[in-house]
Amino acid sequence: MIQRVIIIILLLVTQLSCNNISNHQKPTPENLISRNEMVDIFVDIQLVEAILTQKQKKTPDIKFHTNNYYKSIFEKHNITQKDFEENLQYYQQNIEKLDEIFADVITHLSMKQSEINK
Repeated sequence: MIQRVIIIILLLVTQLSCNNISNHQKPTPENLISRNEMVDIFVDIQLVEAILTQKQKKTPDIKFHTNNYYKSIFEKHNITQKDFEENLQYYQQNIEKLDEIFADVITHLSMKQSEINK
């Protein structure tokens, strides 16, 4: 599972860095999500993606589950999808910060996996 998460995160960071090439700076979002909260959100997203990967094998209507899971994540963190997207674009402007966020996500997921493996 951790290997999949690392691959997904690396692909996301690569894509984000390619999108970051433009010099066009996005304004600071109105509802700025803290770095630590972004870590928590991405951890939840990775856990949901793992669940959805498993459900996809059993459930043909995965789109319904996907929308509900993501809606739950946004509700849990008191944000909207728009808030998340704006903040993601904001953090994409500083790849170093985004790399730090994803490094923390990997650390959190590794700790969760260690707890499960005990």
